[in-house]
Amino acid sequence: MRGINSGHGFTYTTYNRQTAIASMREDYDAGYRIMRVVQPTYDSNTNTVIMCKDLVQVALDIGFEEVHWGVVGQRPVTATSFTAHGNYIVNNLAPWAQAINDPRLMLAIGNEEELHVDGTTLTVEDLRDGLKTVATNAKAVYTVGSIVYVTDAEQRDEWSALGLGDIDLLGMNLYYE
Repeated sequence: MRGINSGHGFTYTTYNRQTAIASMREDYDAGYRIMRVVQPTYDSNTNTVIMCKDLVQVALDIGFEEVHWGVVGQRPVTATSFTAHGNYIVNNLAPWAQAINDPRLMLAIGNEEELHVDGTTLTVEDLRDGLKTVATNAKAVYTVGSIVYVTDAEQRDEWSALGLGDIDLLGMNLYYE
């Protein structure tokens, strides 16, 4: 299956649902079946989160076979901000995803968070352990779909050695020049 990202060209002040529908319909008609909606930081403007939730619903309505969405942590990721990020996922996003009640929604608990740890209050090892805990707690709430995490390709061996815990799918960002 082919996947594509969407939503990077919008802000909550420029968002137009009809434009989003047309853009995603083009992607679907071009053969893409996995949609990854832009992931704001957990503490983004409420309107940004509402816009992203609408983009998720648009993608589900169009018929994408998988729709990946969630939030990322602040940059740099500190122990305090990571705790707030995890709490936001468990207390806000997981209940929302459960209410959607669509197993095609893949709830993302972060994106390349390892690359952004501050190294002082939080280590990469602590972050990985914390992400597994967030996944476990989110799964207790979001029972109809999957919990996913996207890492940098260079981190895959470390994740393989540790195991994923309750993370259902580990994705990797691959960059090309």
